[in-house]
Amino acid sequence: MDTRRSFLSTLGQLLLVTVFGLPLVTPLMRWASVPCTHDGHLHIHRIAAMRHAWENGIYFARWIPDLAFGYGSPFFVYREPGPLYAILLPQLWGIPLPTAANLFYGLTILAAGWFMFLWVRDVAGARAGFVSAVAYMTAPYILLDALVRGNAPESLALPLFPFLLWIGRRWMIKGTAVPFLLAVLGLALLSISHNISILIFVPTLLVYLIAIGLLNQLTRKPLLGRLVLLFGLGLGITIFYTGGALLEMDQVT
Repeated sequence: MDTRRSFLSTLGQLLLVTVFGLPLVTPLMRWASVPCTHDGHLHIHRIAAMRHAWENGIYFARWIPDLAFGYGSPFFVYREPGPLYAILLPQLWGIPLPTAANLFYGLTILAAGWFMFLWVRDVAGARAGFVSAVAYMTAPYILLDALVRGNAPESLALPLFPFLLWIGRRWMIKGTAVPFLLAVLGLALLSISHNISILIFVPTLLVYLIAIGLLNQLTRKPLLGRLVLLFGLGLGITIFYTGGALLEMDQVT
């Protein structure tokens, strides 16, 4: 009963965060058109080329043959596939491309609030979590990324920051399977979402989780074990992308 009551309470709090976030995503509530952004039209072309490759049996194309006026482009050798697949997959399921793109950006804004709430609530309580969620959702950088820049990689990375801080903290404290699996999946998704964020945020996350472990008096063995499992598996399962990006940087201009 306590678990059910806790779940319903959390759901109600997240719905309240969503209500405050809905006005922020009203420019994205369109079925057949997308906002005019800096990079949005480029992503539309890339997703169309990815769909053509997908329909020809190339499900992960590091080289997109239809870009660059038909000459092809090694786009996914050095840029992140995750955000574009997040738009492509709903389109393959029958959702129009503009709708899928708008849904993606709208959900990234709302998810930024959801995960910030969950993290701060664990640390400082529900009231602080709610204030932090609204502040994070309405941060100019998040809204500019989605509504002006059309920066799909960063838009996906920004909600993953509080998600990893929240679920990573739970993994360090509890050491149970569910937080571990969610943290690994979140770190893997960040790896294929925005490579600059990996370089900046992963060291920050590592320092934070070490501090959490020390504050909760974890001894050296479980502390190092949980860190190695999380970062080793979370970053290791995306080595097919990050490894190629690092090894072939000198071959891309």
